[in-house]
Amino acid sequence: MSGLVLCSADRHLAEYLKATAQRAAMAATLVQQPSQAMRLMGELSPDLILLDEQFSQGATLEFAANLMAMLPDAKVVLLLRAHNFEVVRAGMGVGVVDALLVPDGPGRVADVLSRLYQARADRAAAGRVLAFFRAKGGVGATFLAVNTAVAATALVEGKVLLIDGNLLTSDVPAMLNLKSQRTMLDLAPVLDELTPRHIEDVCAHHASGLHVLLAPPEPAMGHALAPEHLALIIRVAQRAYKAVIIDAPPVSDERCEAVLRAASRPLLVATPDALSVFAWRRLHPLVGDLGGRAGLVLNQVTVKAEFSAQELVEWTRLPLIGQVRYDPALVGPLVNTGRTLLEARSGRRFEVRPPGIIRDVVRLAHQLLGQERGATA
Repeated sequence: MSGLVLCSADRHLAEYLKATAQRAAMAATLVQQPSQAMRLMGELSPDLILLDEQFSQGATLEFAANLMAMLPDAKVVLLLRAHNFEVVRAGMGVGVVDALLVPDGPGRVADVLSRLYQARADRAAAGRVLAFFRAKGGVGATFLAVNTAVAATALVEGKVLLIDGNLLTSDVPAMLNLKSQRTMLDLAPVLDELTPRHIEDVCAHHASGLHVLLAPPEPAMGHALAPEHLALIIRVAQRAYKAVIIDAPPVSDERCEAVLRAASRPLLVATPDALSVFAWRRLHPLVGDLGGRAGLVLNQVTVKAEFSAQELVEWTRLPLIGQVRYDPALVGPLVNTGRTLLEARSGRRFEVRPPGIIRDVVRLAHQLLGQERGATA
């Protein structure tokens, strides 16, 4: 992560601000070309962006709004060459946190940076959020979200939460054989004062130790939960759970974009076939640029797959995070009886050499969460 990014073609201003950041013990990166800015921002994921009003040739506020849409946790500060109340007011309207006057104002940068330390520490302590989503049905996104969440309970030091974010179909209860009188809808009356305790109180509990926040029982009830509500629930849950795993809504649901932007790692689940590629290309504009955080998980992989992993990476333009092989003989009965892959690991044959699909899912959880606690892959 880069703490500070300066968007300016002014060399003297850049040198001054880099020196100021260095005194505040914060890394600083200079971006001089607007055409490179979005790609670099996604890679750097900065805490603070200092945006020179002359950087984007008369489209400064539009550029700032695009930055904040891509990096909702970053703070954007405008650098102005003269007092301009109209620009400041419009900037605040799109989410700019401050405006500094060049050359005197940048002296306040050190104060702005120091206020970011606590916020950055809070984010570092927050739980990791994985959002499994799909461009088309039938690719096994819910299956992977559920089984990764169960595997995570044995991998992380702390509680794990699975959020049933697909409010229209809600397949999570069937996959875990769970029933609960309380669902996400019970959080609606307390959204203005939501705490982790509210979320824990309405969760169902799986035998693995997994906490599960279920979707409303009827699809129509889900309309009471807007995109910003799901994003809020995720942010609050991060304060209490070491890992938050989400079965995301369909890309065509406007709540999907909010979920993916709130996630540390959005994960497109696809099968190695043309339909998955075509669906992603068609629906990708609905979620926009995810700041380089998105990754690809290939599911139902066989030796006779229509396309190779490398071809799918090139066509989706997403990095490959993992592959999970196809094993319908094992998976079918488990799904039909509400059991997970790890519940199938019974008997000496499974303990000595678990089926490949189980090893794939546990390996995926290891890679995504990065905290192992003696689980067998």
